[in-house]
Amino acid sequence: MGAGDGLSVAHVRAVLAEIGRDVTVDTLMASNALMAPFHDTAPYAGVRVERDLSYGEHERHRLDLFLPDAPAGEARPVVVFLHGGSFVGGDKHREGSPFHDNVGLWAARRGMVGVTANHRLAPAHPWPAGPEDVAGIVRWIRAHANEWGGDARRLHLMGASSGAVHVATYLAHERFHAVPGGGVASASMIGGAYALTRFDAQRMAPYFGDDPALIAAVDPGPALAASDLPILYAVAEWDPLDAQDQFAWIARESLERRGTLPPLVWVRDANHFTITAHLGAPFDALGPHVEHLIAHAEPSA
Repeated sequence: MGAGDGLSVAHVRAVLAEIGRDVTVDTLMASNALMAPFHDTAPYAGVRVERDLSYGEHERHRLDLFLPDAPAGEARPVVVFLHGGSFVGGDKHREGSPFHDNVGLWAARRGMVGVTANHRLAPAHPWPAGPEDVAGIVRWIRAHANEWGGDARRLHLMGASSGAVHVATYLAHERFHAVPGGGVASASMIGGAYALTRFDAQRMAPYFGDDPALIAAVDPGPALAASDLPILYAVAEWDPLDAQDQFAWIARESLERRGTLPPLVWVRDANHFTITAHLGAPFDALGPHVEHLIAHAEPSA
């Protein structure tokens, strides 16, 4: 089994039931402690990591690059991950923790280039800092991908929680796009909010403020639901009910606007924090769906 020897899915399931659905610092720490044994620690076999590359001027405009050691027969798809943190916290990597290196490793060990990126945080950097930073990351990748064997036309944006909101608002609003379609071939949203007018305004206030008119104006839901871009939406079994409501809303709205459902994944044995920790775990129930989406997406312009 490798990482996580001696542990089991049954153990994970039992502990998740104890942790419950709440999104707090305590449940984050308990969730990370639960999933950490299933992941490798640095240095990582078969993967080269380049840390804290700058994609912009701010100190948080930094990203980590995960490159397969094996030579590529052709340019590789690029997977970019934006972390969550309720708009006010979070990090691409903390010393001694496998998160969110596990996302970059998952990509690199499947023949892709992995990128984990930081972005500016509220309240010092409110709307529209998130999609502005996503735009900066996309520009950087398109400028540098060929230097490390990446294919910028096969860029996949992955966002978790508030990171998914940043990806969603970038995709939904063309004013942030440096190239047609945003330069993205596909995307995945994990435990995110898409219909902001249905979401808890207090939780969004540090980033969006308290003006309902602004939230309605920037709401990405209608544009996402109508989009032809391959977008996968994922929610965890133990996600909070509001995250599950958002998942149900985007499914229903996409069906009404496009006449078909988008790719949808309900991840068993996961909560709001551990769903991204599935990537690279022995019992990963999320990664195969993301990998399939990337493999079948048409390259961007």
